[in-house]
Amino acid sequence: MPRLDQLKEMLEQDPDDAFVRYALALEYRKAGLIEEAADQFEQTIGRHAEYVPAYFMLGQMLADEGRTADAAQRLREGIAMAHRAGDSHAQAEMQDLLESLEG
Repeated sequence: MPRLDQLKEMLEQDPDDAFVRYALALEYRKAGLIEEAADQFEQTIGRHAEYVPAYFMLGQMLADEGRTADAAQRLREGIAMAHRAGDSHAQAEMQDLLESLEG
């Protein structure tokens, strides 16, 4: 069974599993299914606002797609969440990406 199908099946069994939803978003991105990936990243953030990696990956993907304003907004939110979570590494990575977008 392809990984994408496995992750969809796992998510059907537990729609509130943040890691599985995040992994599904990554697989969609890898497959070039950007809107599907964005939707899963957004759902991860909506259901689990504290899931910091989703902000970074969504911001990075949106930046890659030329959606700079959207990317910057999600990165700012992720930076704030990483700060609240005490995740200085993720905070610094998102700050670096945000600064590169803002020139």
